[in-house]
Amino acid sequence: MAGSSPVASAQNIRELARQHATRNPGVPLEQPAPPADYLPKSIEELTTESDVVLEGRLSGAQSYLAPSEDRILTDFRILQPKLMAGHLMEPSKPVPGESIPLILTVYGGEVVVEGVTVRGTDNNRQAIKDGGRYLLFLKASRSGAAGKYEIYYGAAFEIVNNDVKPLLKEADYVFTGGVEPRMEELVSRIQKVARRQ
Repeated sequence: MAGSSPVASAQNIRELARQHATRNPGVPLEQPAPPADYLPKSIEELTTESDVVLEGRLSGAQSYLAPSEDRILTDFRILQPKLMAGHLMEPSKPVPGESIPLILTVYGGEVVVEGVTVRGTDNNRQAIKDGGRYLLFLKASRSGAAGKYEIYYGAAFEIVNNDVKPLLKEADYVFTGGVEPRMEELVSRIQKVARRQ
């Protein structure tokens, strides 16, 4: 994931699950992400470097084993996206007039592999709430699929009653210049940058 940590070792989770089932039957297998290593960046830098900055509701969490089988990923649909900066790469529509949601992919989730419950946890950030509203700084997915995105540089913010709360646990260090707690103040900074692009 862009801006998120890769799994500490590229071990095959399917193989780990088989071994775990033998040694610890009935016990879930935990797969935490390693600590993130971010250098400080301002909201203005993040806006410039992101492909898209938007506000949206994240819904319909679907977790799965990555094709590389070295991590658990979760896809959220980005509903009611409100674009603030950048350009959306929307997925093609199979039926004219039918809307296809944008997708956010993040590290973590819970799946059953080889009969073992495997939990991927990104301890670098607070958990994303299914149905929650978020301000997201995004990069296009490395898969190249149109309409699929990843969080850039840990820059995801929960919006509650027009207050903004960073999900990244080291936010005070990473986001230089601070993050205004009020949504309209943060949006104003983002839009100033967007107008210059």
